[in-house]
Amino acid sequence: LADVIAGAACLVQLSTRESLSLASLSAWNHGVPVLAHRRCEVLREFIDENGGGQTIADESDFRTALDDLLRRPEEWRRRGRLGQQAVQARYGSRETWIGRLTDALRALHRPLAEVMRDKGRQVTAQTGETAWSQTLMQVIQHMMMSEPRPPASYRAELQILPQPGRTRPPERLNIRVVNQGTVPLWPHSAQIVVESGNSMVRVDLHRVVHPGQSAVVRVAWPAHNSSCPDITVHLDVEGRPVASLHQEGAMSHDHLFPRGLPTMRELQQRLERAASLSQLPVGYFDVSEGWLAGVKRWIKRKILGQFQAAYVDVLARQQSALNRALVEAIRDIADQLADLADTVAEQNSKTSRAGVVSEDRQQSTNSEGRPKGSAEPPLEGLHQVVGGRRTQAAG
Repeated sequence: LADVIAGAACLVQLSTRESLSLASLSAWNHGVPVLAHRRCEVLREFIDENGGGQTIADESDFRTALDDLLRRPEEWRRRGRLGQQAVQARYGSRETWIGRLTDALRALHRPLAEVMRDKGRQVTAQTGETAWSQTLMQVIQHMMMSEPRPPASYRAELQILPQPGRTRPPERLNIRVVNQGTVPLWPHSAQIVVESGNSMVRVDLHRVVHPGQSAVVRVAWPAHNSSCPDITVHLDVEGRPVASLHQEGAMSHDHLFPRGLPTMRELQQRLERAASLSQLPVGYFDVSEGWLAGVKRWIKRKILGQFQAAYVDVLARQQSALNRALVEAIRDIADQLADLADTVAEQNSKTSRAGVVSEDRQQSTNSEGRPKGSAEPPLEGLHQVVGGRRTQAAG
């Protein structure tokens, strides 16, 4: 693990509930910068004080940080070295560690209330006028020295999603919108326009699509335009076209609604993958290293051993059992759907073989007292699928 971290360009630690993690300390010890979440106070304070990486708040910051890592790798290596210096100065010196431990032991005689008052004064001092002025100057300096942001641009990718397994066209088309620009796509200002022949439909986005995100827009299409199978999809933002997609033959039945059951095969493959991932690990593998690794493991077992056995492992077993039950339930549903599809196909085959009833037979049947045109369809051999079992229906 240490070799993997040492060869990394950056360690991404985006947990908001992380303490001063061993993974981050190991990365800094090897000169690797750390990318942490801004809501993780411990890592944020360490990075702000020592410059050992960068903190982010959302997906946009994350994307910007990764782009900056690719553009300026030497700058990020410099941040990693700053973190390395801070970790070695604070935790790598035996004398410093012994001094801090000695100070903590000497302070045990102080009342807890006095210790808490001192901590409160330290926190309050960070929000005083001097601290506020320093923070403001840092923000202004960062704005002046940082690289300019790219201009706002609308850019998107459109995709027509097939709907496999259908035997007839549905009443809606599914259009995926992928925001590849730098600003969000807002509802009511962004529209999807679908054109095919003389037909045109406009639909507003139903939610905000941030950069890097995607959304599926369902467009009502009541009639299948077989005379013009070509389709054109536009994305308009504030009345201006941003993206377009023209696909020849896209409205044909074979493209949008392929026959057969490929989704059943895909579902079975996904179920196999889900079954292999349903079992959660039970237990804890300690990765502590160094000359104090044995002491760290002993302390963790004493402090967290009972919590792990009585809570974490129990939740892991319960979640594993729930995962297995859900996979089995979905597998049963898939099997029943496959049986139902076979039954429908069998019945359609029998109906096709029956053909059109002859005129003489209709007249003969009607002469027995039934009104003309009320001949009953052949029901013999019809199978009904109930709960995954086929039962013979009465003819």
